[in-house]
Amino acid sequence: MRHLLPLLALLLLLTVASAQEGANLLTNADFSAGLGEDGNPVGWAWWKAGGEPGFGFVKDPEGDYLQVTLPDRASNARMSQGLKLPANSYYRATLECRAIADAGVAPELALRIAFPTPRGLWRIWAYTDPALEGEWQTLSLEFLVPNENEPGDMKLHIGNNGETGRIDIRSASLIELPLSDWQRENAHVTGEGHIYFPKHAAPPAAPEYSEELREAGLFWWRPADRDGVTPWDAHEEPLERLELSVPAGSRASAVVVLEATRDLTGIRLRTPHSLSGFGWGVGVSHLRVWRQRDGHHGGFYHDIPELLEPLPETVDLKAGERL
Repeated sequence: MRHLLPLLALLLLLTVASAQEGANLLTNADFSAGLGEDGNPVGWAWWKAGGEPGFGFVKDPEGDYLQVTLPDRASNARMSQGLKLPANSYYRATLECRAIADAGVAPELALRIAFPTPRGLWRIWAYTDPALEGEWQTLSLEFLVPNENEPGDMKLHIGNNGETGRIDIRSASLIELPLSDWQRENAHVTGEGHIYFPKHAAPPAAPEYSEELREAGLFWWRPADRDGVTPWDAHEEPLERLELSVPAGSRASAVVVLEATRDLTGIRLRTPHSLSGFGWGVGVSHLRVWRQRDGHHGGFYHDIPELLEPLPETVDLKAGERL
């Protein structure tokens, strides 16, 4: 499995044992309850990380919002809500916000999610885009709760780039995105007990074979990308021939898939060693597909082509199997 490291910076501590589909788990998520007697957003824990940030609530015909002012370069603020999330559950966190500069660069807002684990701190984050200064933008993160964790947290970190100005926050949400039965049935468990699920919620649609293909027993096709990640779940029309254009002094390659429409044994693949009149070599290899994580802290896997292996002498395929 490959490991990529995604990270986030907005802390919302959440305390829910289970989540209903589509329900926002956050309290006072649109800040309509305003500010409490202490001058801070109702339902939200907060603390100053430096300077003198201040909270206010603005009534607006297009939607009320929380306003955080950052009067000096040392100003930083953090907001959070406490929340426990079940392991191996999938969520989307979003934040509708805008950053406005006093001058020059706007202050920064970060959305962060983190879980302490025995292997270290699991964390991902997203930041406001400085190119969208003064415009409403949506930060969004989807994540699978690691299956070895202590209670996690989701945190709002405001102004951590040291710029002055203000941050407006219209709404925040944390919603469970339930995994499908097919994803749970096809979970991959490593030797260490870590669990990963297929990235797609359903298997690819089964191809419809023509009567001619069924009688032939074997056909080949070029893979059609399925969102650029799992290139052989779906395929284009069956090939009658494969054509490659190769400029002088260069190489070209193509991936094709052999698929059986009925049980076959002793399939032998033959290719020419060279092309007559040109002296070009032709090589054919078997492409091994591995299950790989979609990120260093990801909980999903993809089937990724990675390794070229020698072509086997003969191959046995059952109906529907592919090489």
